[in-house]
Amino acid sequence: IGYTTEETEQVYKSLYGVLGDQQTAATATANLQALELEQEDLVEMTELAIGAWAQYGDSIPIDSLAESINETAQVGEVTGTLADALNWAGINEDAFNEKLALASSESERAQMIMEALKGQGWIKSHRVIAIPTRS
Repeated sequence: IGYTTEETEQVYKSLYGVLGDQQTAATATANLQALELEQEDLVEMTELAIGAWAQYGDSIPIDSLAESINETAQVGEVTGTLADALNWAGINEDAFNEKLALASSESERAQMIMEALKGQGWIKSHRVIAIPTRS
């Protein structure tokens, strides 16, 4: 999937709006786009990552979470910061790994990750602050 400049900007601005750091926002954007989700799902995954960060603070850095979501979807086993987020949310990592092993593709695993994160209510647990941009 290729993302337009506008689609990339939408995700980047959401991340930059809460992080205030260009490099972190760019890294997280790149890792989430690597999942090759449809734009609507990419926006939702971005909101979930922001929600996890809002819930757990710097213990779950968004750029690390985005990287581990991407890696988990690729390898089919929970890795890194995603493992922490799932464990703290009460999701059994071993049981989740068993589900991931049944998936037939990276995109199916990405959807499974998104569904697990959606179950935590993290989209509703944060409010994105809009940062005005200069024209």
